[in-house]
Amino acid sequence: MNDPVTARELNERRDRYYMDQQVGAYSIVLSIALGVAGLAAASLFSVAPADRSYRVMFWVLWVLSVAAVAIAYSGMTVNVFALPNRIPDPLDIFSPFIMALLEFTLFAVLTRPLTDQISPRSVVALWFGCFATFSCLACLVITRIRWLFRHATYEPALDEPIAAVIRKLHNERRGAATCSVIGIIAAVLGASAPAMPLYVFYIFAAIMAAAFITGFLSHNKQRQALESGLDESRVTRVGRVSGSTARQHDAQAARCE
Repeated sequence: MNDPVTARELNERRDRYYMDQQVGAYSIVLSIALGVAGLAAASLFSVAPADRSYRVMFWVLWVLSVAAVAIAYSGMTVNVFALPNRIPDPLDIFSPFIMALLEFTLFAVLTRPLTDQISPRSVVALWFGCFATFSCLACLVITRIRWLFRHATYEPALDEPIAAVIRKLHNERRGAATCSVIGIIAAVLGASAPAMPLYVFYIFAAIMAAAFITGFLSHNKQRQALESGLDESRVTRVGRVSGSTARQHDAQAARCE
């Protein structure tokens, strides 16, 4: 008969289970997205002659899709490290896979035969619609992560860096919401205003690119805040241990005298 599973064993599993589950899920998401990205890139090399004027636009959308996948993965790798240990609930389990589906659609709309069956303007409108949905989900995921941080308990040395992370997440949520609104506007204009100049969509794309850059910078600042807090905590802990050891030595010396 097997030995009974103890609470200590389960607690040891829980210490890393949430982080390992999230990293594993997002790694699968990343692999799927990059695979479809390769198929989309191959399709863009053979754009139909009638769509040549949209070739650059399609490549811009492809680059933005890669950036969207990268920033989602970047945010996960930075935040999940500091999240509290817990057993994932259904929202934590299914959100990465819904994110994978939306990332898949960002590239799928740029692949053949879809680009051969609908007009290039419809492809652009469809991509912005998919991106708006992706940004909405990102906003919900950021809200969820921020809630976990706010309802977790950390040692005093980490209060300030965690507070900095929460503030950065608030800004990221606003950025994701802004990208969602821009995506909706671009999708509606692309579908309902066929005479809209193409450069308008380049402007929308430039705004999204700026939002991505801001997001990457925010992730780096979150990393720096966590690194600083952990270093400070380590120095404080070492100082306490050193002080305690010195007091013990002094006490021993006094007894010897």
